[in-house]
Amino acid sequence: MRRHAFLLPLAAAIFPFAASADEASPSTVEPPAGIATVVPAAAATSAAYERGVQAFARGDFLGARAAFDEVLAGSASDIDRARAQALRDLAERCVTTGARIVFPSGNVDAQKNPLALPDERTDDEIVSYYLTSVPYGIALGAYVSLVADANSPAGFVFPILGAVGLASGAMAYADHKHTRPYGQPQAIVSGMLIGLQMAIPMNALADTSSGKESLGILLGGATVGGVAGYLVNDRLATTPGEMSFVGSSALWSNVLGLLGGVVAGASGKDFAPISIAMVGAGTVVGGLYAREVAPSIARVRYLDFGAIVGGITLGGTYAALAASAGNEETAAALASLGIVGGAGLAAYLTRDMHGDAPRRGPVVSWIPTVAPTDGGATLGVAGTF
Repeated sequence: MRRHAFLLPLAAAIFPFAASADEASPSTVEPPAGIATVVPAAAATSAAYERGVQAFARGDFLGARAAFDEVLAGSASDIDRARAQALRDLAERCVTTGARIVFPSGNVDAQKNPLALPDERTDDEIVSYYLTSVPYGIALGAYVSLVADANSPAGFVFPILGAVGLASGAMAYADHKHTRPYGQPQAIVSGMLIGLQMAIPMNALADTSSGKESLGILLGGATVGGVAGYLVNDRLATTPGEMSFVGSSALWSNVLGLLGGVVAGASGKDFAPISIAMVGAGTVVGGLYAREVAPSIARVRYLDFGAIVGGITLGGTYAALAASAGNEETAAALASLGIVGGAGLAAYLTRDMHGDAPRRGPVVSWIPTVAPTDGGATLGVAGTF
């Protein structure tokens, strides 16, 4: 029996009193305060009763009603029949009114089955999105001012304020009308940051002296990345941890690539293609392993912390001790080693942290296929895209 199953007999006991209240007033049926401290009642031996309790605990009121009907139709004891009847009536009420049972410490069945959890963005995600919308809005407002050839402080300040308000207000309005799906805001943020990392070296390759063009390239990269993140979440039902993992993979691949360029003695113009290649490689590798690793967003932050501490510890210590006698190639090599070591140590220390899983099924699904042919075989892919 599930962890919260013992609450259901108590709910059955109090239901006759709760049912006398106005049926249409509450949209949520909540057990009384302090219910979590109640000593569990003895479980019924009936398999049907057990199925009903488990179905009720995970919010499957139709299944619970059917199971309790089996109990009532069988030869259960008077006590079990009374409990089953009360829970059956409560399940019926939940089915007809859309009410739900809220357990004080959460629904353990839902935690074991993430698809049963609400497909809604978390507060952390929406805060992250709003924070990202501020610099994006500033850049967008500045770009509008440059396009309009503004020549006064007001010509820059008001477009920037308007763009910041538009970026954050649009998301707030969309979220108010229909709560964003789980992982979508983080997917947009991670996509924007990846797009920005691609746009920075592209801007360097463009070698333009126009501030308007440079800002346009950066905005374009961030916008395309954000749209791509939105589409990936929409099709693959990504979690906040998965997209954060992909973003961190792209970031640290970029950093390691640039440090590797320093070690190899690359010139200034070589760093742009190195950065583009490493961001792309990090994004692909992170995307391939994100669902397998299934980290929570908290674990990804620990990995970032480990990489930062490791890089600063080795690279910074060498720079401090060697002073002017040192060389940047050695410092870059040690910093790279520290980043890898710090991230690896953080991954080991956080290996037992709870992971994350999608709360809805992906739209895209595929399987590889092999068809024999004369002298060989044909490889293909089948699925829904």
